[in-house]
Amino acid sequence: MIKNFHFRRSLCAAIVGLSFGIATASGGAEHEILLTIKDHRFYPADLKVPANQKIKLMIHNRDATTEEFESHKLNREKLIPPGAKTLIYIGPLKPGR
Repeated sequence: MIKNFHFRRSLCAAIVGLSFGIATASGGAEHEILLTIKDHRFYPADLKVPANQKIKLMIHNRDATTEEFESHKLNREKLIPPGAKTLIYIGPLKPGR
C-alpha cells in the first residue's frame, strides 16, 4: 500500500498524461518504454509513445517501499515491491494526449 496519497495521485496523472504524438500504422511490433520510480517520482515524467501500437511499459521501482501503479483510464493496477521491475502491456492507443 502506498503511504503517500499525493504520490498515488501523481502516478495516475502521469500515466493518464502520456503523450501519443507519433502516428504509426498498426503492426505486430511492440514498443518498450522504461519508466523508473525513484524518490516517489516518475522518470521520465512525460512519455511519448507511438499511436496504434501495443506498448510494453517496464516499470522499475527504485524506492525502498512498495509503490502502486494505477490508472483507471488505462484499466491497469499493479503493486511493485521495492527494487522490483514489472511489465505492463498497454494499447494500442489512438493518437492524442
